[in-house]
Order: sequence, then C-alpha cells, then structure tokens
Amino acid sequence: MKVNFFHRGEWSCREVADWPSDNGFEDWLRLLGFETYSYLSLGEEFEVYEAADAEPKTGAALFIVGGFTLHHFVALDEVDYVDLRARWAPAFTASAIHSELEDINRALSRIFRVWHGHDPEWPCMHCGTTEEKERIERRRLKKA
Repeated sequence: MKVNFFHRGEWSCREVADWPSDNGFEDWLRLLGFETYSYLSLGEEFEVYEAADAEPKTGAALFIVGGFTLHHFVALDEVDYVDLRARWAPAFTASAIHSELEDINRALSRIFRVWHGHDPEWPCMHCGTTEEKERIERRRLKKA
C-alpha cells in the first residue's frame, strides 16, 4: 500500500506492507512499528499513532486522515511529527470548533422549537412579522 512520508517539509510516497486480510488493524500497526494511540479529532476525522520504539521502524508517527477514503501520512522523526501537527493544527482546530458550533446550533434549535412550536428558520407573525410578511408576499408573487 502507498503511504505519504513527510520529512523536513518535503513529501514522498512509498510502499509499505499491505494490511493483511487475515489480520486486524492493530496487527497492521504493530507490523509497521506503530502502537500508541495518540489523538482523535472531534470534527475532521483523523487519528495519530506514535512509534512503538525509540528507534522507529517506519516513522515517528502515523496520521490517518479522512472519513470514507483514508489517507495515510508518516512523519519520519519527532521533528517532522511536531512540524506536521503544527501545519495541520489550524484545520483540525477549525474542524473541532465547527463540530462544537453545530452541536450548539442543534441544541438551540431544539430549545426554540419547544418554546415556539416551529423551526427557527421559518419565522411566523409572532416572532418576525416583517420576515413573515415578506415570505407571504414572495409566495403570492410566485403564484401570480
């Protein structure tokens, strides 16, 4: 299987041992020399596995990014590991913030629905008379 390697700001692509069909994911990680589960994002799906030994067999860390399609990235040493995490931190942080904001929005929408009896996206005469009048007028013009 092809894996992207990161070293001092440069990328390369190399073959590593394929994931054997009779082995599980953890066995494949151990085969490559990764063991310690490090991080899972709340928003963007990614995982980081660190090297099992002080002298890494494949690299210092394995990043697995993606949802349906997975992309594998290996940081060759500790400096590359820190560099790669620093480069991706804004994306992962933004993704986590986005996820939290979605949760907050979902909770507020539920509260509004219980309190007011309809979705917050559709105003009514009680909660937004101007918006409701504009919506009724647009509907009337569409029919005409």
